Amino acid sequence: MSDNSTMFSVKSMCKTLDISSSAYYEWKKDIPFQRNIAWEKDTKLVLKEYKESKRRYGSNKITAVLDQNGVTTSRNRVARIMKQMV
Repeated sequence: MSDNSTMFSVKSMCKTLDISSSAYYEWKKDIPFQRNIAWEKDTKLVLKEYKESKRRYGSNKITAVLDQNGVTTSRNRVARIMKQMV
C-alpha cells in the first residue's frame, strides 16, 4: 500500500481491499500481539528447561517444572513449542 500511496489515497485502497483504515494504520505501527509476546517468552522458558534436563524431559515434565516455577502454560502449548524445536 505504501508503494501506491502517491497514486491513491489510503482510504480508497482500504475500501478496495475491504479493510478498515484504522486496521491498516494499526498494522503499519507493527505492534506485536500479546499472544506472540507470550509465545516467545514460553519458547525461551521451554528451551531453557529442555536444555537443563539434558534433553530428557518431555512436554508433561517440562509443563510440571514450569508450573512449579510459577509459569502457567498448557501441556499442548509446550508440546507445540517442542515440536518446532526439532
